Amino acid sequence: MKIDVLLWCNLRPGREMKFEKRSMTRETFSRSLGFAMSFMERQRTIRHDATGVDISGDGLGLVTNVSLTQGNVLRLLIPINGVSLPVFAVVKWSEPCKDKFRAGLQFLG
Repeated sequence: MKIDVLLWCNLRPGREMKFEKRSMTRETFSRSLGFAMSFMERQRTIRHDATGVDISGDGLGLVTNVSLTQGNVLRLLIPINGVSLPVFAVVKWSEPCKDKFRAGLQFLG
């Protein structure tokens, strides 16, 4: 995924400026990562790819090809120092971004 798509998603015309609700400082986190959504009624897990945008102690911003819904719980595999760290997070918001989707996640636990 090109960085210009991430930039466009954050700075595109008409995007509302939102009140900052975060209690922790965000840092740029432009890395590829994987995530899975569990569909209990179908008893299967679907794995997807995403690109991180920013990260804090509370959560993660990402861009993906998958339309996420507020309240979805995801199992993320976040690359940290050469290891894929499994983390659970809930989707707090998601919005279309060109041909992708930009989402804000809050870590669980």
